[in-house]
Formats: sequence, structure tokens, C-alpha cells
Amino acid sequence: MDESYVTQLNNRINLLAVFLGLIVSIIILFIGVATFGGVISTGTKNALIYILTMVVAMIFFGSAVTGILGSKKFYDGFLNGGFLSLILIIFSSLVIGILLFVVVGIEASINTALNSLVSTSILGSFVSAPSVNLTSNILGTNSFTFQNIIELIFGLVFVVIIGGIGGGLGAYLKSLI
Repeated sequence: MDESYVTQLNNRINLLAVFLGLIVSIIILFIGVATFGGVISTGTKNALIYILTMVVAMIFFGSAVTGILGSKKFYDGFLNGGFLSLILIIFSSLVIGILLFVVVGIEASINTALNSLVSTSILGSFVSAPSVNLTSNILGTNSFTFQNIIELIFGLVFVVIIGGIGGGLGAYLKSLI
């Protein structure tokens, strides 16, 4: 009996190695934040480059560990590294979504409190309430354009490819040793 393509992929993915690679990726994240965190705190405009560098380093080294621990062939390492990068993308998206949900909720609460405070005071008819707009500071004032969506898709594909290359390199290094 021939196995389906999904079953063949499932047999090649080593979940323990992927989760150990995930742990290494998180360790790389903490090391990167500790060493390069000053880039963000100084207020430089290179925050996007910093974030991209951290994501690529996390996925590459985590995938390399996954390839070393759980793969015998280059193709298996490529699959395990790509799987690790997909897991990191999904969990990162989940965390970012939750954080934005919380920020929007806090922003709405602050705006409601400020509006009710100004409207109940004596100066309510003369002064308008200040508006807090946290999400425009986080997301930027521009709305998503077609170019931004294309860049996001290319970035995600690039991250998956980097994960595969790291996993394949890890399997290759294992075969050399």
C-alpha cells in the first residue's frame, strides 16, 4: 500500500527535535534581546531591521539544532526546520494578536474615561477631551497597502526558507560528524 504524501511527511518530522529547536530559538531570542535591546531603547529607526535580524537568527539556529538532533538526511532536516519555522510564525502571530487586542482594549478604556471626565467637569462645554491613540503608534499611521501585504507574504516565505536551510545545514553537519 502506498502512503499518502502527508503521511510520508509526518513520518519524517521529529517532534521532539522540533520542540528542542523551539527551546533553542527562545534562548536565542533572550540572548538577542539582552545584547541588542539597546537598539530599540535608543529610539533609532532601525527597529524593523533589528526585529528581522532576531527572527532570522532565532529560526536559523533553532532549525540547525532541529536538523542536528532529529534528521539523518538533508531533506529531513529541511522539513524539520521548515516545520519549526511554521510553528514559530503561528505562535508569534497568536502572541502579537493577543497583545494588539489588549492594547486596543486599554486604549478604548482610556478614551472613554477621558471623555467622561471632561464632559462631567465645568469646562466640558469649552474643552474637548484628549484622545489617546496607542494603536497608531504601534501599527503606524498608514493603513495596510497592497505593497505591505506582498512584503509580509515574501517575509513569511523567506522565514520558512531560512528555517529549511538551517535544518538542512544541521543535518549536513551531523552527517559530517
